Amino acid sequence: MNSKIDPTIFKAYDIRGIYPAQLNEETIYKIAKGIFTFFVKKLNLSRAPRLVLSYDGRTSTPMLVKEARKALLESGAEITEIGMSTTPAFYFSLTHYDCDAGLQVSASHNPKEYNGIKFAFNTGGKVTKIGRDTGMDEVRELTLAEKFISLGSKGRVKRNEDVFEDQVENAFRLVQYPTIKKLKVVADPGNAVGALYLEALFKKLPCELIKMNFKIDGNFPAHQPDPLQFETLVDLRKKVLEEKADLGIAPDGDGDRIFFINEKGDVIQASLITALVARELLQKQPREKIVVDVRNTFNVEAAVKKYGGVLVVTRVGHALITETMKKENALFAGENSGHYFFRETG
Repeated sequence: MNSKIDPTIFKAYDIRGIYPAQLNEETIYKIAKGIFTFFVKKLNLSRAPRLVLSYDGRTSTPMLVKEARKALLESGAEITEIGMSTTPAFYFSLTHYDCDAGLQVSASHNPKEYNGIKFAFNTGGKVTKIGRDTGMDEVRELTLAEKFISLGSKGRVKRNEDVFEDQVENAFRLVQYPTIKKLKVVADPGNAVGALYLEALFKKLPCELIKMNFKIDGNFPAHQPDPLQFETLVDLRKKVLEEKADLGIAPDGDGDRIFFINEKGDVIQASLITALVARELLQKQPREKIVVDVRNTFNVEAAVKKYGGVLVVTRVGHALITETMKKENALFAGENSGHYFFRETG
């Protein structure tokens, strides 16, 4: 197995490559050490960093996580391992469990041959997602040069398996436990980890959940878990009509993007979802800022203006849009790709 690291796997918003040609047990070991070194230098801590470790359900993930965990422990990290998880649950864990930073081993919505790493740090309850403008180049250089920091003592792991229950309870608290109608909902997470959050969420909802492709299977036998490719939504749209359901839900491979189907079987534009959420929020909190990427202004601009908000337009990319949110202290943001962000949850 070639342990030489391909520098092209360090992308604009994550680390991502084909397993095992580009990302394998040897390379992720070094990359995890590079990320640890970046965190220690960036956060300037006088103690061992507290890191979240989580991962998706791809077939290569167990082997990669084993080596990442080993590297972090050798470096001296105190790890809170939340297990198989979505990326939003990973970000939530950083602040909810008072951790400094963390890694999510996942290749999101990409085909089964891929795997990768998303990573972020927490400062004062604000999550910074690492991308090209927030530290990715530094991590790449540290890793390629193997200029690693070790704290001289072995770290430790504690496991927390309550993240989805905690995340759902936090979401209900933020929206003040609203009364929700008994809806019939069809959901298709594409055999990916979005199923785990949906299971936890619908335990708390008075709704009928009709499940499609809920069994975690990193081979993605039904379809690639990428709802931005509308051909992956064909079966879900049909099922919504067959069941006479009120709504269809399709999260992506790591659960950080989501598309909705209406009762007519039509895909709802992401810009319309952003506009609807902005309307609801601005009615309670007028004059707040709403962030959109340059592709997502349709529908949103009119809603923000009507309900007394301030529209902020930013470049494309979830790391960029969340940095803009922090800078502007915005209430909410939405991307054309189906990413949505709330101030309270980073």
